[in-house]
Amino acid sequence: MPTQAVAVKNKGKYPWLIPIGFAFVEIATIETILVQSGQFFPPVTRTLGFGIAELALWITFYSFAMAATMPFVGRLLPLIDSRVLLTTCVLVCVLSMAAMGFYTATWQWYLSGVLIGVSGAFVFLVPGPVFINNWFAKRSGFAMGLMGFLMGVGSAIISPVCALLIQTFDWRNAYLLLAGISLCLSLPWTLFIIRFKPEEKGMKPYGWEEGMIPIVAEHRSSPGVPVKRALRTLPFVLLFIACGAGSLYGGFQSNWSNAALSWGYSAMFGAMMITAGTLFKLLFPVIGWIADRIGAYKTAYIYCAFVMLGMVGAFIHSNEVVIIISVFLFASQSVNMKMLIPLLIRETFGRRNFAKIYSYIQIGVGIIGAPAAPIVGFFYDTFGNYDGAFIYGFIVSASILTLLIVSSFARRKLVWEY
Repeated sequence: MPTQAVAVKNKGKYPWLIPIGFAFVEIATIETILVQSGQFFPPVTRTLGFGIAELALWITFYSFAMAATMPFVGRLLPLIDSRVLLTTCVLVCVLSMAAMGFYTATWQWYLSGVLIGVSGAFVFLVPGPVFINNWFAKRSGFAMGLMGFLMGVGSAIISPVCALLIQTFDWRNAYLLLAGISLCLSLPWTLFIIRFKPEEKGMKPYGWEEGMIPIVAEHRSSPGVPVKRALRTLPFVLLFIACGAGSLYGGFQSNWSNAALSWGYSAMFGAMMITAGTLFKLLFPVIGWIADRIGAYKTAYIYCAFVMLGMVGAFIHSNEVVIIISVFLFASQSVNMKMLIPLLIRETFGRRNFAKIYSYIQIGVGIIGAPAAPIVGFFYDTFGNYDGAFIYGFIVSASILTLLIVSSFARRKLVWEY
């Protein structure tokens, strides 16, 4: 009888609330604060009289502040009650965005950027995969895919809502209204549902079976490479560079509309291109299912091949169909940040110091990816078209593929401790 009870707990529904909850938290924070930030640039700059580049610099302040905070994330996540840590950081992020509704000078946005970067380090990107890995002994790839899928749906919904609020209530009030929506979406999950590990709810991870070794991140009995040794290995260096280089693709997202115009298409077609990219997120659970079966590295090779095909198609841009397919294939890069990086790290270094190693990898993501948009914009400003940018994107993807292949072979020499 006790064995049956444990089996129910290990296969129950509660673990699935963790990826769902984190999806809501990410929609309320990174998807609203960062992804939708560009919608505020035109009205803010028209009102206050400074340039878009000056205002957009707050995102660079955010990137560097987050990168500087990352070394502390892996250490503090297991130590501080998630209800306190996540809720506090969500409040700082959202209130820093709300404060933008009262700002009159660019330095104030920069200050908010720093606050969002420091607090967002404990909310964006890293915690979701860490918590999911703790809650899932099996099907963790699918669980992360589910989180990414819901984030994509939420982002698609919040985008027109943001535009409507700015148009209807002015940008200052829109900041405050979005903050209210964000708190309603996130706080119920951080306060009442999300926990760092299933033991806090008297449960075992999903798929747990008798005889399994501990899987919780930072657990001394979990298998893996000790963090100090891991940071000195070739696979860590290769993943640090490869994952950081993957964040450079973010620069293309903000340029699709302008690329459409430069090719002679309408602004509406540019919007269709952005939608085509968003639709790929619907495949996140499928990508997670594939990763569970063939491994993170082989799945990453597929993603690199898709991106390279997308860059080739965008370079050719012979007709609308080719462009839409190319943008859709390129959008596979979105699985890198939300799914493949954590899975690659776990597959390479194990679960023992997963949170710490993952947070160190994110330093590279923040630093290397900071100039992503200016780099793509540079090609257009210099040459009057995006052809050079697409060649650059192809080279980046080919380089990532090479780094991952070498890392896959080099990781075989790592010695895990049990």
